[in-house]
Amino acid sequence: MDDPIASVHDFERIARERLPSEVFDYFAGGAGGEWSLGENLAAFDRWIIRPRVLIGVGERDTSTEVLGTHVSVPVLIAPWAFQHMAHPEGDVATARGAARAGTIMVHSATASHRLDDVPKWFQLYVYRDRDFSKEVLRRAHELGFTAIVFTVDVPVRGKRDRELRNKLELPVEGRGQELDFDPAISWTDLTW
Repeated sequence: MDDPIASVHDFERIARERLPSEVFDYFAGGAGGEWSLGENLAAFDRWIIRPRVLIGVGERDTSTEVLGTHVSVPVLIAPWAFQHMAHPEGDVATARGAARAGTIMVHSATASHRLDDVPKWFQLYVYRDRDFSKEVLRRAHELGFTAIVFTVDVPVRGKRDRELRNKLELPVEGRGQELDFDPAISWTDLTW
């Protein structure tokens, strides 16, 4: 990569330059008018890292434990779908990078690739067909996933203005039942 990367914001600039606009908009966008997306960014801006001086920082340890899994930093990679639209290796490359950094990538329920040899947490949507949901959980267990991350904020697919403007067709062939989320989920479904 020839582009200099000085901060995390540089990745977005480079992605905007390299990806087709509709693909960039899919990854950068949010639902509707993107109010929640703006609020999430604003929430991060409210966090302040206050430097401490004269406290002896010769040895530092940023590691912690999350749900019994040791990570080198308290940062995990959230699941996101269709990474192969940005790069042929998609989620495999992301998982490799997360493992190299000593942290966890949550495997998207709509990932393009199977992951092997990396710490595995699996994103689960609750589907209308509970037998199908059980089958997904069984397969995740067989593949060695050690944690389930319930996604509960998408009982129905959101209206994404950028996708509509770009007429983006997501590559969801053969995924009909998988995308039939249960809009009636509630706290009692966690017990299930």
